[in-house]
Amino acid sequence: MRARRLAPALLLLGLLAPPARAQIPGLAARVNGRPITNERLERFFEEYATEKGRSPAAIWQPGPFKKAKREALDQLVEQEVLYQEAERRRLTATPAEAEQAVAVLRARFKKPDAFARRLERSGFDQAGYQEYVRRQLSIRKLLEQETAAARLSVDDDEVRAFYAARPDLFTEPERIQVRHVLLAAPAGASEVERKKARRAAEKVRTAARRPGADFAALARAHSQDPSAAAGGDLGFIARGQMVAPFEAAAFALRPGEISPVVETVFGFHVIQGGERRPGGQVPEERAREPIRQRLLGEKIERHRQDRIAALRGAARIEILVPL
Repeated sequence: MRARRLAPALLLLGLLAPPARAQIPGLAARVNGRPITNERLERFFEEYATEKGRSPAAIWQPGPFKKAKREALDQLVEQEVLYQEAERRRLTATPAEAEQAVAVLRARFKKPDAFARRLERSGFDQAGYQEYVRRQLSIRKLLEQETAAARLSVDDDEVRAFYAARPDLFTEPERIQVRHVLLAAPAGASEVERKKARRAAEKVRTAARRPGADFAALARAHSQDPSAAAGGDLGFIARGQMVAPFEAAAFALRPGEISPVVETVFGFHVIQGGERRPGGQVPEERAREPIRQRLLGEKIERHRQDRIAALRGAARIEILVPL
C-alpha cells in the first residue's frame, strides 16, 4: 500500500466511488485467518479503478481486468496486515476519533440526508463507513509511529550531492512581475460592448501614465479581474503561462512602464511592468529546503514499503480467488 493512500482526504474515498455491485458471497482472501470477502473486494475494486482513472466496466479484456483486480486485492491484503499490526501494538483509533472524522465530512453536505444517500450509493451504512474510517485512521497511526521511530533525516552532504547530480531540476525561466487592469469583453459580447470596454481601457491607460499615478489603486477601482482586490498584481509570470497577446506585451515592458491596450479573449488589458528576474540556475541555498523535503519524503516512503514488506512476509496470506 502506498503512503499516499493515507492522506486525510483519501480516508473518505469510499464515498466517491461508483455504486457498489450486488452482494457477492464467499471469500477473496484470508490474512492470518481473518477473511476479506468478495463483496469487500468488489467495493474496493470500484474505488481502486476510479482512482486509476479507469471504469471497471471499461477493463473488458480478461488479462488487464484480472491484473487490476489482483492489484486491488493486494492493497486490501496490505491494509489488513497493517491494521492487524496496529491492533497488536494497541494503536487502533477509537470509535470517537472515527466519529469525529466522519462528522467533518458530513458537515460538507448541505442537506441532512445527502450524506446518507451517498453512503448508500457507495455500499456503506453509517456504522460500516465509520468502521472503515476507524481502520484507516489506525493504519495511519501505525505508519506515523513507524516513521517517527526510524528517526529519518537528510544531512547537508546528501542535499549537496542531489543538487550537483540533478541540475536539470533547478533551472527556472525568465519571469516578470506584472499588474493589470481588465475591462471584460468575453466571448459573445456585442460590438457595442467591446467598443465600450476598449474606451474604458484607454481611459485607464491615460490615467495610469500620468505622473504619480497609482496603478494599484486604478486596478482596485476599475479592473473586472479577480486580481483587482490585490491591486491587479499577478505576481511573477513566465512565458507560456498567459495567453499570447498578454504575454508578448508584458515581456516587452520595462519596470514601471505601461502597455498599450491589449486585447485578449477575456477583454481589454492595461499592463504595468515590474521587476524582471532572468532565468537560469536556481542558487543552491534556495534549493536546499525543497531538496531536503524531497529526499526525506523518499526515505519515509522506502522505510514504509520495507516495513510493509516485512509484515506481509510474516503474515499467513491465503488468496482464495483465481487472480
